[in-house]
Amino acid sequence: MEDKSSQTLATELAMKYREINDGFDSPFVVKLTSRGFYSEVNNALNAVVYGLLTQRRLSFDQSEFMKAPHIAPLSPIPRYYLRKRNKLTSFLQRTIDGQSSLSGPLCRPRAANWTDFYTQQLPSLSRSALENIDPNSIIETFRHPGFSEFRTFVFRKHDNQSHINIEQLGIRGNVYQAKRILAAIFCKPREKTIIPPRLGERFAAFQIRRGDKTEGYWVRSQNHSNIYMSPKLMKEGQEIPTISYLNSLIAEMPELKHVFVMTDDYTTVEQLRAEAPQIHFETLNTPADRGYRQKAFDRLSLREKLRSIRQLVSETQIAASSCFFLGGYKSNVARFITLQHQDPGRCYSVDDDREWSPL
Repeated sequence: MEDKSSQTLATELAMKYREINDGFDSPFVVKLTSRGFYSEVNNALNAVVYGLLTQRRLSFDQSEFMKAPHIAPLSPIPRYYLRKRNKLTSFLQRTIDGQSSLSGPLCRPRAANWTDFYTQQLPSLSRSALENIDPNSIIETFRHPGFSEFRTFVFRKHDNQSHINIEQLGIRGNVYQAKRILAAIFCKPREKTIIPPRLGERFAAFQIRRGDKTEGYWVRSQNHSNIYMSPKLMKEGQEIPTISYLNSLIAEMPELKHVFVMTDDYTTVEQLRAEAPQIHFETLNTPADRGYRQKAFDRLSLREKLRSIRQLVSETQIAASSCFFLGGYKSNVARFITLQHQDPGRCYSVDDDREWSPL
């Protein structure tokens, strides 16, 4: 999908998808949460694949999507001032970019919406319609049995290299090709991506994750007797040295002297510039970025979350426009970039997950 007609085509295919989806019985609902943004995007696309192949009608509940935290009032407020403050809050919500980061009992916090980032809306239901859905068919968290059901279903289709044929949407191929089409439909950014001019037309892109992904987090589990076990450090990612990225670039495409770096830790940019001064490294990050941590992100206001995610969306689009991409497939971000990359054959993983996976 290229720019001139891509938006029109995405709109047409989104309408066709809704027609197909609306024709299915056996409804189920997936609730988008405040977990990592591309974790939610990845799960949403997997749910769409699952719904299409099992002919189940899918809807999304976005009421908790990237939601800002509640902030309790410091002290009780007299009813008269409460009414005044509610009126002011309502006014602010209507006038500040159509959004508000105010929250707490006096102001119902507004969650993000898929269309805050992308042009095509996901299928959704009204609050009243959700009340008529069987609660067992509403997948609210990753602990719900339905969550592992649709993920396992999609992974098995991928593992078996099953052929998927949905002519109305132009899907003819394996799970990767199906998700690539669906991402082109539902993940076209609202804001135009501007590639930094200094990168030129041919550049490489590195996705380097640090923060809690590589630091890990402590987890205390329970045994069969509901007794808490000793805490264990869980790590979802690997800290790959920056020199490994440079070695791969030099081995595969030594002629590229411009690299776009998307990272959560500016330290990696500083390391790359010190290790390879002959290469120009461009980034949207600032020296203030020293590692993404989900708990810190959860405390941000909605406006701050929207700003952060929109930058992340821009970064993934720039990386997907590169001639050569290096990332870690333990990360949802890297797998999504490969899903949208202009030349997937030039996308490589530097961590232990060498092959692209839908999960």
